[in-house]
Formats: sequence, C-alpha cells, structure tokens
Amino acid sequence: MKLSASLAVILLSLFNIVWAGDYFEPAVLIDLNEIEGLDPTGFIPADPEDLVIPIRFVNVDEARTAISNGFEFRGDGVTYSDISAEWNPAFPWDWPHAVELGVFPPYFDLGTFINYFFFSDGVGLAGLTGMSGTGLPADFDGIAYFVTLHDAIAQSGGKLVIDSSYWLPSNFWLWSGVEENVYWGGPYLIPGPECHECEPYTTCWPQPWTFKSLENDRLLNIIVHDEDNDDVILESMLVQGKIPPYTEARIEGDSIVTDCFSMKFIGVSGWRPWPSEGIEEPYTVEYDKVDGSHVVLTGIFTTKAIYGDVTFDGQVNVDDVLYITEYFFKGGPGCQLWGHAMDEFMDIDANGRVDIRDLQKLIEITGI
Repeated sequence: MKLSASLAVILLSLFNIVWAGDYFEPAVLIDLNEIEGLDPTGFIPADPEDLVIPIRFVNVDEARTAISNGFEFRGDGVTYSDISAEWNPAFPWDWPHAVELGVFPPYFDLGTFINYFFFSDGVGLAGLTGMSGTGLPADFDGIAYFVTLHDAIAQSGGKLVIDSSYWLPSNFWLWSGVEENVYWGGPYLIPGPECHECEPYTTCWPQPWTFKSLENDRLLNIIVHDEDNDDVILESMLVQGKIPPYTEARIEGDSIVTDCFSMKFIGVSGWRPWPSEGIEEPYTVEYDKVDGSHVVLTGIFTTKAIYGDVTFDGQVNVDDVLYITEYFFKGGPGCQLWGHAMDEFMDIDANGRVDIRDLQKLIEITGI
C-alpha cells in the first residue's frame, strides 16, 4: 500500500521538505509517496508487513565519482525482524546492472557496496568509480535504492523515524565534489495506527540495544504509553518484577518513563551466550494505581552483539586490534564485561576459547 497523498503532505510540511526543483545542491530524500506495505490509511500496519522504502537521489552540477550514505531506522512502538537493501535495477550502477540493461559504461565501475555490519539499526550504501565509470550523472533524479524493513509491525500510537547515519570513521555523507555533508531531507516520521481508547503498553529504548559506551550509556529507558498517568503511583514501579528503577519514574509528555541499568537488566535475564544475530526477549514493567489495582505490562527487549568490538564504542576497527593486542602481549584488560561475558565477546572466531587466533580473526575483519 502506498502512502496516501494527504498524509504525505502532512509529513512533508512537518519536516520542511521540498522537492527536486527547489534544490541547488545534491540531495538524498525518502520518497514518502511510494512507501509500500502501509495500511489503507497510510500508517504502519498492526500486523507484520514488509515496508519497502524508496530512497531518492537528486544530483546537480557535476558527476559524483564516489558516494557513501547511511540510514538508521528507530522505532518507538514499531519493530521489524530485519533490514535489507538493493540498488534500483533500472539504472546501470555497476557492471552487473549495466550488463543486464545493456548500458555501458556503468556509473561505478569499481563496484557498489551494501554494508549492514557498521549499522546496528540501519544500512550503508556506497559506490566507487575508477577509470571507466561515469559516476552518478550530473542530472540524476530518481530512486537510487530500496530499503526493506521485514515484518514491520506497529503498536497503537507507535512511530518509525528514518534518519541519516554515517559510515564511520568519515562522520559525514561522502559525495565527491561536495565539501560539506550532502543535503538530507529528514528525519522522516512514519506513524503507526492512531489510538483513542487504547490499553496501556510498554516499549524500551534504545532498541536494539548494543554493547557500547559502557561508561556513559548504560541506562535503558522503560516507557509506559496510553496510561492514565495521574492514577499511577510512580514510586511503585518495578522492572522485571524485582529491579527497582535506577531513576524515579517520571512523566514525560504523554508517557511514563523510568530507567534501569542495561547491564543489570541483561544480567538477571540469564541470557548466555549472546548470539551475534541478537536476542529478542520479553520484559515486564509493573506498578500500582491509586484505586488499588496492580498492572503488569509485557514488552520486547532486543539486543545485538558486535563481536570484535572489545572497546565497546559500537565499531570494529584498529582500536579493537590495539586493545586486544595489549591484552595478549602486555597484560592489558579484557573487554569491560563481567565473567563469562568477557570471554564471549573476545572469542571473535567463536571456537570456544580466547587465544591468539581471535586477534588474527579481528585483523581479518578490520582489513588492516
């Protein structure tokens, strides 16, 4: 189902988006009019559905011989099972596309690339021209690729935010000949079904949770939606039945929010080991109301492990190689998790042991 025209206009006005004729610099846009998989009213459906999101390039002035863009998808009350991406087969992006179309030479003769590894909740795409490619044409205006969120499902009042992300360590979107970050029209908001008389439900954030920034980013937000907030005894709130919140429960906007230590939250779950594809498990938040009733809500917590990221900065790079080298040869510390969890994250080749072969595997992953 395509997004209704009226809703597209609302969303476009919310984010001050203008279309190609108004641009005077290269741009990347989500084509809100063409998102497939939405329900007849233009919202993310309440039952699992693949959302196919077209991403549009608008180029001006000159051909771009190298491009690199990243996208992240944050769901508040919206979940999906996986992300995939593909280049639009209507254009000769690389040699396989050019051969299929019978158009030569391709835009990027050195190839096009799709990267999920560095994007815990998104995807990065890039293209590179060598001697024979044309680069992205100066007058290009079309759908460059399609990103699919598989089995997307929205709770009442949920929303999906589509934003830019970076292919580290560049920290900006690379288009050759563009000195600053390429213009990005987002973030874009795609809503779930509206709710008027909904039952309370809970979500947690960030999702999926990754093991990174352990010193500064240990808190997991637990959120209660669609509750009569004035009737809740905030100090009675518990997470997982026995974890008191790290901070007192509070009202933020229309929701009740509290926090708990993410590591403690994971620790009581008994999850061992953490598979690299991630874990999706239920959690509970409960509280008392002034009328004497007791409410227990169940939500879903998702975590992902980035094996090889022994420094826990969300990346696998030369810093991890140096860190694990210090561990093996100079008595340096292991990764900053307790007990067996430390061994799991340093067992990069997944053979059940932490040894020099893990360093070899990490060097292979990073390509240094």
